[in-house]
Amino acid sequence: MISELLQNAQTSGLSGWSSLRQRDIHWFIELDKDGNLVGFSSTVRVVETSRGERKERRGKTFSAPANYHMQWKNEKIQSVCTNDSNWLPDFLCGPADEIFPGGVAKTPLPCSDGVIEATPMLNKKHPHRQRLYKLRQWRRLIFRAERHKPHNKIIRAIANYIRSPHKLRFADLPLPVEGDERKQLLESFEKGNEY
Repeated sequence: MISELLQNAQTSGLSGWSSLRQRDIHWFIELDKDGNLVGFSSTVRVVETSRGERKERRGKTFSAPANYHMQWKNEKIQSVCTNDSNWLPDFLCGPADEIFPGGVAKTPLPCSDGVIEATPMLNKKHPHRQRLYKLRQWRRLIFRAERHKPHNKIIRAIANYIRSPHKLRFADLPLPVEGDERKQLLESFEKGNEY
């Protein structure tokens, strides 16, 4: 019975014990072993419309590592909370603005070449402060994983890909659409709706 309750809780997204959570991933950035860009492809799932038709929709649900905040007091865990109210970067996935220093737009952020050094210099009123903070945290997570798992070829390729901001440009990704559809897709990326 306990196993059944845990399964129901997990299906409903109510369990906090798992190190994974369900996340819709819309795109894969494909890299070679050295971290060079090979391709960019969308994930697709089949959904049923209100009319009973089956239709393909972008974004497939994957189990992604969950990032939890833990509060400690007197060397004991006081509470654990999910990523709903306190922001932490997702491991190996995120919106374009959290991964690419220049974001979706072609205009790079000020100080985007020195992302890690830039954030402390920005004051609270700077318009890009929050985005640079998120970008810095995401990069720090990947580089920390690379340091702790130096023999992991996948992590090393991702770290190599994001290591050179002048090479890491969203505009270089081969988007498979043109015209109005491309414009709508870019707007969706800019709003953070595409992971």
